[in-house]
Amino acid sequence: MNSAILSTLVSPIDDATKEEIILICLQLILTFIFLITTIISVTLNYDFLLKKTDRTPLFKNEQSRNIDIYNRIIILAIVLILFFINIEFLKIKKYHQENTKRATIQVIVALITVVANILGLFAVISDQNNNLNFTDIENLSI
Repeated sequence: MNSAILSTLVSPIDDATKEEIILICLQLILTFIFLITTIISVTLNYDFLLKKTDRTPLFKNEQSRNIDIYNRIIILAIVLILFFINIEFLKIKKYHQENTKRATIQVIVALITVVANILGLFAVISDQNNNLNFTDIENLSI
C-alpha cells in the first residue's frame, strides 16, 4: 500500500498521545508487579494464620518480617511511580485542554495512597520483635 494512502488512513499521533500510551503500558507492567506483591501478601497472611493456629508456619518470624518489609518497599515504589504517572496524565489533560477534574482527583488519591503505604512500611519496620500482626494494621498491600 502506498505510504501516502496509509498516512491518510492512520491519523498522526502527537507527542502527548505517544507519552500517554507509554504511561498506560507502564501502568500495565506495574499492575502485574502489584499482583505478584498481592500473592506475597496473601502468603504472609496465611503464614500468620498458621502461626496463630499452632500449625507449622511457612516462614520463621524474622523471615516473614523481612519478606513483608521488602514486599512493602516494592509496593511503595509502585505507588510512587503511579503517583508520578498520574501527575503526567494531568499534564497531558491540560495540554489537550480537556477536563482535568478526574485527573486531579487521581493525583490526590495517589498521594494519599503513597502516604498510607509509607505509614504501613514504617509500622512494619519499627516493629523489631515482629509482634505486629494482621489485626494490628491494615494490610495495605492487598
